[in-house]
Amino acid sequence: VKRKIKWQSCTHIVIGLGQWPASYKRGQPTLFPDFEEQMIQAIDNIKKVQQNNPKIYLRSLHSDSIKHKVGSCPPKDWRSPLVIDGYNDILKRLVDDDDDNVLEYLDTNFIIRPMWDSAPDWSHYVNEAGKQEALYILRRMISSDSS
Repeated sequence: VKRKIKWQSCTHIVIGLGQWPASYKRGQPTLFPDFEEQMIQAIDNIKKVQQNNPKIYLRSLHSDSIKHKVGSCPPKDWRSPLVIDGYNDILKRLVDDDDDNVLEYLDTNFIIRPMWDSAPDWSHYVNEAGKQEALYILRRMISSDSS
């Protein structure tokens, strides 16, 4: 993340990190305290490389569908609603604890959750649900600028 934004003069940054920490790729999920520490480090890194104090939006994370790896017992993939909800609770708490007042939580679950099975690959909403999520995020960013 840091390399991608280092040379930009970003005024708004939207972060949606959390799929990989809960994924099967590492053989175990990232535990909640570790996820919180990783997010704190990511946010601190962004604040360090951005001189103009951008508004940082933490977008709610999306769970995967309950397919064989997520729904098996024991699970082989932890991107289930319960784990992702725990990650989202951490993001909300980070926003609540933000003394710099640069963080904002964007909860898009009201758009994505009802459409959980609409993503072509069960994860990436490149369809109408994704378009509506992007429009909602843009509206929130514009309205927070005008307030």
